[in-house]
Amino acid sequence: MAEYVLPLAVSCSLAQEARHAPEPSPDATSSVDVAQLIIILTKSFAVVLFVYGGYAYNAVFLSRILQAAGKENFVLPFAVMFNFFYILGLFSYVAATLADPGSVPERWLSFVERVEKQLPVANPRAEWQPSKATRCKKCNIIRPERAHHCHFCRRCILRMDHHCPWINNCVGMHNHKYFTLLGIYAGLASFIALSTILPDLLTCLSSVLRMDGDLTYGPSFTKHSGYLPAGSNVLEAMMTIPEAKEKCAGMKTCKGFCYIGEDSGLPLKIYFKDKWQFWPDKNSHWTSYRYEQAASLDDTYVFQFLLLGCVVMAANALLVPLNCSHLPNLLDNVTMIESNYDNMPNPFDQGSGMSNMAQIFGSPGGDLMLVLTSCAFQTLALTRFDHSATRHGTMAAMARTAGAKPIIHFSGQIPELRWLDNLCCAGYPIEIEGLQWPSTEHYFQAQKFLSTCPELMERIRSLPADSVESNFEAKRLGRSGRLRSDWEQVKYAVMRTAVLAKFSQHEDLRRRLLQDIPREAIFVEHCADAEWGDGGDGSGKNLFGKVLTEVRDTLAKQEGDSLSQETEGQRHVSETVGAHA
Repeated sequence: MAEYVLPLAVSCSLAQEARHAPEPSPDATSSVDVAQLIIILTKSFAVVLFVYGGYAYNAVFLSRILQAAGKENFVLPFAVMFNFFYILGLFSYVAATLADPGSVPERWLSFVERVEKQLPVANPRAEWQPSKATRCKKCNIIRPERAHHCHFCRRCILRMDHHCPWINNCVGMHNHKYFTLLGIYAGLASFIALSTILPDLLTCLSSVLRMDGDLTYGPSFTKHSGYLPAGSNVLEAMMTIPEAKEKCAGMKTCKGFCYIGEDSGLPLKIYFKDKWQFWPDKNSHWTSYRYEQAASLDDTYVFQFLLLGCVVMAANALLVPLNCSHLPNLLDNVTMIESNYDNMPNPFDQGSGMSNMAQIFGSPGGDLMLVLTSCAFQTLALTRFDHSATRHGTMAAMARTAGAKPIIHFSGQIPELRWLDNLCCAGYPIEIEGLQWPSTEHYFQAQKFLSTCPELMERIRSLPADSVESNFEAKRLGRSGRLRSDWEQVKYAVMRTAVLAKFSQHEDLRRRLLQDIPREAIFVEHCADAEWGDGGDGSGKNLFGKVLTEVRDTLAKQEGDSLSQETEGQRHVSETVGAHA
């Protein structure tokens, strides 16, 4: 029993050794080297901005600017909010930079060498090519679908998104989560920084534009519950609190004032003191205000603070467009390279934004937004091909066993088992209740609109057959109308009816299902769909796998009953002939 790695589901535990590309020409090497130098300088600039932003926010803004402005109470909450996202963003940056984005592993190349003639291989084109490997002319290798060649890394990258100059690394299958988290966390840290420094930044900037000698903050008054028992009364007068603050600021010896009662905006009896010796008492009706003279900042801190403002605004200007372009792609399960493909509906769309996001972030859990490896693409799809167990030499993919029953992991991405799938299996029309349908996918999608949109049903039924693209079009149309009210209750039965028709009406498929795969096997659809598949990590409901298992059991029972009746008839004929003899 030999083991192979099948297309498109490569484990991060596999060796990440890539086959080296042939030597490029000197001119090509020179142009790539110049671009590589520019990218290295860009990354260095990004690192400097990242480090300086963290330093200046904490050492200048929190420690100097807020203290001078008399806003000590804001230091702790601002520090917690900013540094939480800043540290997560820093970890994400390091992970995205250092992680291998996804080289084509040696075990894939070994698999290709063994089954190259049976593997569907196409020339790379700027369009969707589902379930097909492609040949890289630069590396001279056959690579899985969605893999592309990077001119800077000089190798093919699995599920390549783009080469990012800010991290000087490709964004691919194994570090796409880190890159996405970098954009999210750095964006949040930059937004928090901008919103917290903006008032003081404007104050600092206006002082510079007025060409003041020093940037001064104050005077400031801080409120306390209690009274001032010591010191001489510089002045006693009836006035409002704003008037008292102005009066205290104008006196050379005033250190603060106190009063009894509630500040309702009316004049109160104010006691101005030349000494601040406060006696706290929250239960008394006394209130005191402490006067702090104007504080000035050193020009060095002013310059660093203004530079921090420039860095924060530049970071927001870069990160907002980045997140606006990458996050929608994440929810659609497309890369930057694939975002302009329009030859067919996205064949990798899992049906919802959350399911598509799980392709990068993994199934929802405690590590969903942490800088940890939980990428659904890193699930291992090891299969065993047992020729001796098959009647016609068909390769049965046996991923693992549960007790005595083998488990068949299948998907439309596995060529040998594509006939089990709905989307990637074409050329097998079915007839149900006197109506012809191009495929099981067409029938299933059309039944969503049985009582709500008959025109859409007929449009789906009239799509061409014998085409995988037609199946994907049916799936797309299945999301474009109003669903029947009982769809959630009947969809499993509808799927079972369609799959049973497919395997009972096509003898070759029926034979393969009953004879080429062990009768006791359990089917599991390996995909990120958490309802019809296994969710990519075994946590899904696997409804389609259960449908296949039920259909196989039903057909096996029908075949067994037919054989029993045939044997009984032959026995009866033999007995009758013997009696007459």
